[in-house]
Amino acid sequence: MGKNFILAVQVCVMYFRAFIISFCVLASLAMLGGAVLTGTAHAEPEKKTVLKKFKPASKKATAKTSKKKAIKKSTSKKQNSKKAKKKAPTKYVKMPAGNHYKKQPGIPTGAISRTRATNGSFEGKYRKIRDLIKTDAKLNAAIKSSAKKFGIEPVHIVGALVGEHTYNVDALDHIQTYFVKAASYFESAISFEYDGEHVTKFIKRPQFEKCDALKSSYHQWDCREDVWRAKFYGKKLDGKKWPKNRFGAVFFQPLYAGQTFGLGQLNPLTALRVDDLVRRTKGTRALNAKDAPQVYKTIMDPKSALDYMAAVIKTSITAYREVAGVDISKNPGITATLYNLGDVYDRAYALKKKRKRSKNIFPRENYYGWLVNKKLKELYTLVK
Repeated sequence: MGKNFILAVQVCVMYFRAFIISFCVLASLAMLGGAVLTGTAHAEPEKKTVLKKFKPASKKATAKTSKKKAIKKSTSKKQNSKKAKKKAPTKYVKMPAGNHYKKQPGIPTGAISRTRATNGSFEGKYRKIRDLIKTDAKLNAAIKSSAKKFGIEPVHIVGALVGEHTYNVDALDHIQTYFVKAASYFESAISFEYDGEHVTKFIKRPQFEKCDALKSSYHQWDCREDVWRAKFYGKKLDGKKWPKNRFGAVFFQPLYAGQTFGLGQLNPLTALRVDDLVRRTKGTRALNAKDAPQVYKTIMDPKSALDYMAAVIKTSITAYREVAGVDISKNPGITATLYNLGDVYDRAYALKKKRKRSKNIFPRENYYGWLVNKKLKELYTLVK
């Protein structure tokens, strides 16, 4: 029994020692593990972050970078521009320069007889108007001013002046003479009427109702001429026999037949046709067919007459470009021809039909425009 007791005590002591040792080991491990997880054990000293100072790029480097970007941008724009040009359809073709005819087309007998009556020659009359444009500084400046307002080259106005004063009338020696004549017309008691009926009352008839709906003054008066030809020309209507003559000749020539006036040899109906274009461009008050003296004064006054001339030429260029698809702005002989003939929209539509058959068909100059193109180099020098 004594031996067993002693053995039991020894076993208990062994277990107690083992327990104590295990406890100490576990406690040490726990302390060590906690230090590692919290990052406090064996922590390395904190490194200081040194901020480097910002150094701007050198001017040369910046310039090179900017240049590269600019080149890339420019190249990109050019490429896009080329693509756009390839895609953009051509809306009109340019009229070839110069004359179509090698020889001048026939000059009307009326122009020949008028020139013979004054013991003059076409060459002499040409030189007279040429020299007037060249030497009269006010006239020259006014031509350039009017051309600029309406976006045309001055030589187009020069061409119309040359044609009119070579074949229709003699140029007056000084521009001041036209101012005097303009004043005399303003004081006259003239009226646009036929057989006691004023034109403004006449166009209120129901036959002209459709014309009032048109926006531009050119198309309104053009429409009225069409109605006149279709409904009144040489016919008996409303108990009256109407003349077999042009609308303009019947109502807008109260003094004598073939009336054209002033520096630009304009007639009243032509001025009324382009009046809204002049008003939009200059901001002037409208012409009124009720006030014939004012219309005459406008086309006789050189300053306003040149503006109306420019408007007539601009209308021709616009009509041929928009209707026929032909740009005549670089052929003063053609614009002069149309200035002489009139009815530009009718002619533009006629050309459009012809060009459907062949794209090689272009407008052709008459005797009047032929002279302008023949003298073109000289005419350009007058208003350079």
